[in-house]
Amino acid sequence: MPLIAALFCVWALISSIWSPNSMLSFGRAGTLILLLYIAALLTIHARHSFSNPVAAVTSSTLIAMLTGLALLFLISFLIWDTPFKFGASNTYTGRQGRLILAHGGPLDTGEYMALVTVVAALVLRQYAAKVLITGTLIILILLTDSRNLLVCVPIALAAAWFHRGSSTLRFLVTALFVFGIAVVLILLVSGDLMRLLPHDLRTLNGRIPLWQFAGRTISEHPLLGVGYYASRYYLTARFYWAGQTHNAYVETLMTTGLIGLALLLVFLASCAKVSFQSRNALLTGILVLTCLASIFSPLLMSSNLYTFLLFVMAILVGESLAAQRIQFQGHQ
Repeated sequence: MPLIAALFCVWALISSIWSPNSMLSFGRAGTLILLLYIAALLTIHARHSFSNPVAAVTSSTLIAMLTGLALLFLISFLIWDTPFKFGASNTYTGRQGRLILAHGGPLDTGEYMALVTVVAALVLRQYAAKVLITGTLIILILLTDSRNLLVCVPIALAAAWFHRGSSTLRFLVTALFVFGIAVVLILLVSGDLMRLLPHDLRTLNGRIPLWQFAGRTISEHPLLGVGYYASRYYLTARFYWAGQTHNAYVETLMTTGLIGLALLLVFLASCAKVSFQSRNALLTGILVLTCLASIFSPLLMSSNLYTFLLFVMAILVGESLAAQRIQFQGHQ
């Protein structure tokens, strides 16, 4: 798995040669290589420092992410005098302002909340703490108006539950599904559902025309792509708001071509294989959440927390599986 990820990073680096902005592509590819390198170093350190490196890293990940969330609220308070900063309301769609933390816009905030939610639900062992923290995070995601994440999170948790078979997690996932269905039914009965839906729902908030336009660019550069992280130089001419394609798979195909997409799919397949063999709930949850959320945001193979955690868990769990096989063969 690390070799496949490294091959993608090298290919992204090479693609800077034909990128409209070679320095940007080179720098972003270098950042991705650095993330993979740090993930590998973290795995090596954990294996030599802890008797159970997977458990140590998962618990440390939860502590770090909750601490990061608290710091973001603190920074938001220092910047705006309130930890709950909401953006301006959209007069066109009638949507209310969305929650913004210090590190980015509402979509970035929602994506971070979703990742913390999955990690907390899968790592916390105390039932009360699990329900309290996870429930609070779900409410915060609601405040960011990231509706796709409200679907992705329960599906990721459900997939992780089927791997681990925890009764507590089963109850939590069931409660989330029941809550979601109840909300939809109430809105249907009250007649408020259509009023809450955006006017451009049929275009997925403008994404479908964006993907169609990206498809025309892809047809002109099918094999090599336009250069890693260089889609903005083609998209903004038509969509001023689109610095990227809002889809990791389309983004990968557009920027690194069929070669990059093939490497991405092989990487995901190898992660899925490790997940099935290890039955590690956290790896499963992060993998499913990342794959689903990447339909609406370029989270895969990009310099962000999703990709970094996927690197860490896949390498760590994969190395643990390999060590177990060696130990088993040694006892035969």
